[in-house]
Amino acid sequence: MRAIPKALTALALLLAFQPARAADPVLEADSLSYDVATQTQKAAGSAVMVHEGVTVEADMILFDRAHRIAKALGNVRVTRPGFRLVTEALTYSMEDRSFSCGAFRAGFPPLFFEGESAAGNFERVELQNVTAFYGEPEKSTPTLHSEKMILASGKRLLAVGNKPGVGGYGLFRIPQLSGTLEKLPSVSATTDAGFTDSLGAFVSADVLVPLSTKFSSGANFDIYSKRGVLVGPSIGYDLETEMGEAKGSLTGGWIADQGDRGYDYFAQAVPENRWFVRQRHQQNWGDSLYLNSSINLMSDPAMLRDFRPHYFDNEQYPASYVEMTAPLGEDFVVSLLTRFSIGGGDYATLERLPELRVDLLTSPLPFGGLYHTGFASVSALRYSVDNVHDSSGRSYFFYGLRRPFAVLPWLNFTPRVGGFAAHFDNSVDAATGKDTGSANHYIGELGADLSATFHADWDFSSKRWGIEGLRHVVRPVVYWRRYGTAGDDMRYDVYPDGWNPPVTMPSIDLRDLEGGDARYLYNPHFVRSGVENVLQTRDAGGSRELASLNLYNDTNFADHSRDTAFLQARLFPTRFIETSFENGFDWQPFSGKWYRARLSFKSANLWKLSFYSDFDSKYYEDYSASFYYQVTRNWGAQTGVSYDARKDEFSRMSLALFQNLGSFWRITYRVGYNRDDLRHNDFGFSLSISGGKF
Repeated sequence: MRAIPKALTALALLLAFQPARAADPVLEADSLSYDVATQTQKAAGSAVMVHEGVTVEADMILFDRAHRIAKALGNVRVTRPGFRLVTEALTYSMEDRSFSCGAFRAGFPPLFFEGESAAGNFERVELQNVTAFYGEPEKSTPTLHSEKMILASGKRLLAVGNKPGVGGYGLFRIPQLSGTLEKLPSVSATTDAGFTDSLGAFVSADVLVPLSTKFSSGANFDIYSKRGVLVGPSIGYDLETEMGEAKGSLTGGWIADQGDRGYDYFAQAVPENRWFVRQRHQQNWGDSLYLNSSINLMSDPAMLRDFRPHYFDNEQYPASYVEMTAPLGEDFVVSLLTRFSIGGGDYATLERLPELRVDLLTSPLPFGGLYHTGFASVSALRYSVDNVHDSSGRSYFFYGLRRPFAVLPWLNFTPRVGGFAAHFDNSVDAATGKDTGSANHYIGELGADLSATFHADWDFSSKRWGIEGLRHVVRPVVYWRRYGTAGDDMRYDVYPDGWNPPVTMPSIDLRDLEGGDARYLYNPHFVRSGVENVLQTRDAGGSRELASLNLYNDTNFADHSRDTAFLQARLFPTRFIETSFENGFDWQPFSGKWYRARLSFKSANLWKLSFYSDFDSKYYEDYSASFYYQVTRNWGAQTGVSYDARKDEFSRMSLALFQNLGSFWRITYRVGYNRDDLRHNDFGFSLSISGGKF
C-alpha cells in the first residue's frame, strides 16, 4: 500500500515543532478567562489556538501555563497545510512536544485515517488500531488496518498486525511491516475481460500481494473460451543492505493452447504448449558498481502478442540483456554488457556475447583550457534470426578534443578535432554485396562551432495567459565539419546495429557514428548554419518557455544534393495548449523529406483533444486524432482514429468509456478496430478493472 505509507507522513506534521522552547500559543474565543490560582487560561466558545503553524479549533481549550500543557475539548479540529485531524479531546505538552488523543479521524488527500488513539512526540508517534483508506471511506475503497503503527524520525515505520483489504473486509494478514515510508510494499491487481474472435470470451487477472516488507508474491490467471487456461507465478522483491539496494520482479505464464494457433511471421507453426517468462532486476553496491538485467523468454514469437498485448505494444521485439557498470573516478565509466535472444527469441537480434566498453566523460585537461571525451568498445557479436546464427566481432574507438573561447561576452568560438576507428571481423563489399573478410575504417574530424547570444526583455503581463514579463533569446549558430576517411572505405560491417531513415535532425558529432553503418556518414564536408529563438516568461521557480523556433541549413561544399534544411517549432501559449513541429526539407527543388507534427488542447481535467501527423517521403504518411471528455464525475469517454494516407484507409479506430467506482477503482469498456492485425480479428471488445497501487 505505497500511497498509504506516504500519506502517513501527514501524521508527522503534527509533531513537526522546533526543538527549542517555543513561545506560548495564541488563543482566541468567544470568552477568554484566566484562573490565577491554577494558572490556567480558558478559551470557551469557538476556541482557536495557533502555535508553530498548527491551528487547533475546539469548543473549549484550557492552557495550563505552569505546566505548559494545552487541552482541547469537544469537536476538536487540528489543521496544518494539507492535513486535518478531528477528535473529541487532545492534550499537547509544550515542553517535550508530545500529544495524545483518543478516537480520531484524519484527512491527507487522497488518504483518510481513523483510529482508536494516537500519542507521541517529535521523535516518535504511536497509533493504535488504525485504518487508512485510499480516498473516501467507502465500501469499495482499499484499506490498510494495523493493530499498532509506530512512526519514528527518518520516516521509519513499524506496523504490527496488518490487514490490507477493501472497505471493511481484510483480504489477508501481514504480521509485520517495517522500513522507510517510501519503500513499504504495495498490492497490485488488474483484471481484464472481453471478447475477440481469435481468443473468444476471456477473463485475465494479474495480482501481486506483499508477504513482507521485502517480498511480494502473486499469480497470472487467465481463462479463454477458445484457448484454455493460462496460469503462472509472479514475485517481487525490494531489498536494502549496508552495501546497497536490490529490487526486481519475475513473472510468467503457461497455457496448453487449444485454439487455432496458426503461424508466426516466420511461417512456423505455433506450438500447443506456450509460455513466457519476464525478469527485471536492478542492484547497486553503493556508488561503485551497478547491475541491471532484463530477461525475456518465450515459447514462440507470437506469445506476447496473443496473450499479453500490453507487453507487446511496449516492446514488440524483446531481447534480453545483463549489464554491469562501474564508475572509475570522476571521468571514466566501465561497462560489461551481454545481450542475447533465447526461449522463443526468433526476432532478428544482434547479440553481444559480450561487449566491453570504457567511456571517457567530457572533462577538462589540466593544461591549455582543453576538454576531451571519448570511448572504446570491443564486442563479440552473433546475429540471430529464426534460429540461424552467424558470429562476428567489432571494435570501436573515438577520442575528441575541443577548446572553448569566449571571444566577446556574447560570442563563443570552439574549435574541435577528433578521430574515430572501427574494425569489423566480417565485412561486405558495397558494390558487389559479397563477403570480403575483415575491414578497418578510420575517420578524422576537424571542425569549429561559432555561436552568439542576444536577448531582449519586455515588461508585459497577462493573467489570462499566465505571462509575467517576456524575454526573447536569439542564438545565431554556425557549425563547420570536415571528415576525412581512410582504410577499407568500400567495405562495411555485415551486421551494423541498424540505421533507420531520420525522423529528426541528424547529429553532426563524429562519436554518434558508433554502432551505425559507416555508409551513412551524414555529410563529409559541410556547414550547418542556423538561428535559434526562444520566448520565455517568468514562472514559479524559474522561467517557462512560451515558444521556440529554430531554423537550420546544411550546405555541402562538394555535393549540393546533400543540402538539407530543418525547421523545429514549439508553441506553449498557455498550460492548456501544446504544439510542436519538426521538418526536414530540400530547397531546390523545394520538397519535404519528412515531418512530425503534434497538437493538443485541453481544459483542465474536463477534456483533451490531440492531433498527430507523421510523414516520410519514401515510407509513410499517417494521421491520427484522439478526444477525451469527462462527462460526469464518474463517467468519461475517449475516442481515437488513425488514417493511413498511403493506403487511403483508416487503420485504427477505438471507443472507450471510463467508469469510476468510488474514489479508487476504474472500469474501462473498450471497443476497437485494428486493420490487418496478423494474429487477431479486426474488431475486439474488452472490459478492464484497475486502480492505483495500495
